[in-house]
Amino acid sequence: STESYRFLFDGNDRNILYVLCEEDMNLSVARASRVAKELTVAENVVSGGITYTQMKKVRPYAFFGVYLKEVTLRGIGALASNAFSGASALTELYVECDFISDIQDDTFGPLFHNGMYVYDSVNGFNLYKGSKWVPADAVFTYTDINGREQSACPYLVLSEDQKTFAVITYADGSGISTTIGVYYGKVTKEDVADVQESIARAGYDIVGWQNEKGEIVSDDSDYFIPYNQILTCVWAPQKYKVYFVVSEGEVKKVVDGNNIALAAKRNETTGLMTYVSEVTFEDDYAFAFVGFDALKKIFVRWKDESGMGFDTSGVWNTVLESREIYLYPVTEARTYHIVYSVDEDVTVSVGGKYIAYDVSGWGLDVPVCDGYTFLGWYMVGADGNKIILTDGRGQGQLSWRFADSDEYTVYALWNSVLLYGYEVGITSESVEYNKNFDLMTPSNTTEKTFVGWYIIGENGLEIMITDASGHSLVPWTYEGKKQYHILAKWRQNE
Repeated sequence: STESYRFLFDGNDRNILYVLCEEDMNLSVARASRVAKELTVAENVVSGGITYTQMKKVRPYAFFGVYLKEVTLRGIGALASNAFSGASALTELYVECDFISDIQDDTFGPLFHNGMYVYDSVNGFNLYKGSKWVPADAVFTYTDINGREQSACPYLVLSEDQKTFAVITYADGSGISTTIGVYYGKVTKEDVADVQESIARAGYDIVGWQNEKGEIVSDDSDYFIPYNQILTCVWAPQKYKVYFVVSEGEVKKVVDGNNIALAAKRNETTGLMTYVSEVTFEDDYAFAFVGFDALKKIFVRWKDESGMGFDTSGVWNTVLESREIYLYPVTEARTYHIVYSVDEDVTVSVGGKYIAYDVSGWGLDVPVCDGYTFLGWYMVGADGNKIILTDGRGQGQLSWRFADSDEYTVYALWNSVLLYGYEVGITSESVEYNKNFDLMTPSNTTEKTFVGWYIIGENGLEIMITDASGHSLVPWTYEGKKQYHILAKWRQNE
């Protein structure tokens, strides 16, 4: 070199040799012995009555100790090429500097070619950008702004200025990996909250992490990062509170076919009952709504405050941001289908009618049949007897309170026509079902006296239907919409 140099030993440590460039009066560390564990570059060196300044630079081959395992650097401004090229056993490096302005690519020699990153917080130099892993069992630290020693794997941060150094890639559980951010060698609980916002899986929460070794890391504690790695999210399905608000009845949870009582609270102002339970996202659920007036109502489904419907059982797949939901029953009036059974010569609506339970003022269609008068609808009871339901206008006589079936068949009542089998001045008479009646009577003669009218039953026997005055013996209960031949019963005079 054409420059003039002078070599000076450190006054406090004979293992450190400085080199002085007399031309610019800059002083650099030329060599540190192979056993030196600390290197503090002095602010200035006095030699021969002259004070020399320096660049705070470590020159090439400053550390060549093959057995050197740890080094602490202080006051360093730059690291020259091959400064640590011979420190093949170095595993612990402590840096206590404000900054390092320059780092040569081969500062650390072949030892660190398998992956130590050195990051300069001022100029952003990075060594071996394509590498990832640190030497086996290597430990690196740095001193933070409060003077505390912090873990710094795999990056070495030379100045605490909020620069980050640990890159973590989060896997969201569906095969998608996202690099969220880089941290100071550990993931904190606050970091987890940020990640939750960036990586979202609908209906699930991040409850921990699984590292590349398969170890589970809980999200309620800090996780110290040993190296760049992928942390796979451990997801847990969200749980939601479900509040069932009802004015009557009771809501129960169905477990293995059994109804389980739920906690409930009454609103003293409205009288409404609120039952509370819990559902899990994408899990089976089942509830039973019981104890309401099932004769008058049919439970259809549940609905929320917006009107969206929910089945009473199934798989819960609704994501709730508020983690709770209020549900209200949707019911319909229970109706009973009335089916008309009539002969072919009768005209009436084919579809029948629907009647709500316990309703009054209901009515059925009025059928028409030529030659006959409609008297009302009836159905046959369990005992075989007729149950009269309506009058001749089709109007219900009582509130509908039949509920042993969803469908009932009704039959039309018609008048009967009685054809006189003896001259009485007219040929026929109309009678109504279940009513008394009066018929014309023939005149008595000297030979015989009229006793009453009769018909021939299905068994061929005579059935008296009136007395001698023509008044019915019992109300007419024979099948309507039919003609009956009535015969005169006589008694011979003596």
